[in-house]
Amino acid sequence: MTDPLGDALHRLVPAVAVEPDWADVLARADARVPLHRNRRVWYVIAVAAVVLGILVSPALGLGDRILDFFTGSPAPEPVKQALAFGTNAGDPEIDELMHQQVDSKVIVGQAHGLLAVQTPAGLLRIWGAPTSDGGLCTYMRVGGASSGWLSCETPASDSGPFIGSADERNEGGKTVRFVSGQARDEVASMELRLVDGSTLPVRMVGSFFFRALFPGQEPAALVGRDSSGDVVSELPATLGNLGGVLPPTYPTGPSHQVFVLATDIGQITMELAPGPDRKRCWIVTAETSQSISCRRVRDLEFDLGPYYNPEQTDRIVLVSGLVDKRVRSLRLEFEDAESVAIPIVQRSFVYELPKKHWKTGHRPTRLVARGSGGEIIAHKRVVPDGL
Repeated sequence: MTDPLGDALHRLVPAVAVEPDWADVLARADARVPLHRNRRVWYVIAVAAVVLGILVSPALGLGDRILDFFTGSPAPEPVKQALAFGTNAGDPEIDELMHQQVDSKVIVGQAHGLLAVQTPAGLLRIWGAPTSDGGLCTYMRVGGASSGWLSCETPASDSGPFIGSADERNEGGKTVRFVSGQARDEVASMELRLVDGSTLPVRMVGSFFFRALFPGQEPAALVGRDSSGDVVSELPATLGNLGGVLPPTYPTGPSHQVFVLATDIGQITMELAPGPDRKRCWIVTAETSQSISCRRVRDLEFDLGPYYNPEQTDRIVLVSGLVDKRVRSLRLEFEDAESVAIPIVQRSFVYELPKKHWKTGHRPTRLVARGSGGEIIAHKRVVPDGL
């Protein structure tokens, strides 16, 4: 007796002679799959998920594990189009407006499945693609729906360990309620506290996190924890009230001056001060403006931005920030393969960007921090917005 389904699958992915090991299959299905894998490997996993979906009965209670096979699978072309702001094919004016409002580029070639989760409205699939400025675009769609919804966010440099929100969408008369967002590396796990005081784990895939809400579950706050289980940040997450917008952070102690620069727009000073929650602050002051940044410094933190003269007719561009005590040297690299050493004083730095490096082809690209032995402690991409 022939098996048409087996023959078809064999033609797509030839069978490999191995001893069946269901314990290993279940362990792999329950593991968190890394985001970056070879495309062919993901294709095989996607086909394997179809096979398991046929062979494994939902009665066995493996549904959540089977859904994990979606994580990392390549996004289909319609999803890539949606992630590239092609979600309004009938209204090109909306697409053009979205392009004008988003400065960064969506890297659709890296679009992949993030999560597939059961919701009261049905199976929700979530795809994601990174952006050129370090952000993430997600596209969510409920099974059977003709369209989904797109969201693109890039955490601001002072937005804290994570950004997140509670949201709801209506699909086919059913409401999808959820919390989602992005976390920085220092966040090892997320949880959601409900208004009744109970907590729920929140699934993380890379920097993305998500939790579907069911009837009776009312969100109160998102809580991020580090690898030791300590709370690193907590944000309100009530429906209709976006979280992730932090109040300004100010120094908690006296400041002292470390730099004085003579520039085309007048004197610029930079001061250091202690901040709340083990953060350090640097204050850059021009004649008519002041910038205050307070952050927890793990290796390298910086800002790049313009400062103007009182008449707003001239400007300079400064790169300023803080480094960890392990950092002994710092270099700024440019698009034209040039680089410059930036002096470090009291674990802080400020550098005025020459005008020749404002132009395309010569703009800054990366800051590289090295230790006493020349080893790289950190390297961070510089996005030359506003140049």
